Amino acid sequence: MVGAASWRRTRARSELLAHTGMRYELIVPLGALEQPYQALAIMREDRDFSEAECDLLATLQPVLIGLLTLASVPHQPPTTGPDKPLTPRERQVLREVAKGLTTRAIAHHLGMSPHTAARHIEAIYGKFGTHDRTSTVLAAQRSNLLGS
Repeated sequence: MVGAASWRRTRARSELLAHTGMRYELIVPLGALEQPYQALAIMREDRDFSEAECDLLATLQPVLIGLLTLASVPHQPPTTGPDKPLTPRERQVLREVAKGLTTRAIAHHLGMSPHTAARHIEAIYGKFGTHDRTSTVLAAQRSNLLGS
């Protein structure tokens, strides 16, 4: 990892800025520091980035990493629905997952323990053949299990 002061003295930075005609850059790492290294570089010529802009990108970094991860997943063919029917309780949990609630929030909202909510979510993944919330919700939408 290269610190800010060291980065400013590198040939790579000098060449990057010379090639683009920019003076200021903000680099957002998009994963572990391994090869190949992936990062988002935002550059401009008129002024340096403010602390608020840096904070905003730090907040968005996990979202950017998630989008990059999602983009690198091979396309899955559309599913026709879960392998086995969802129970009424699993349907309730799925609706809460689709709202973006955390496992703890789902548990609280439906009056169950977080452990039980997590078990329902895992059962739903198993029935859809998915491994994460996003692909599960997308599969449920394609199967018309979430309504409009």
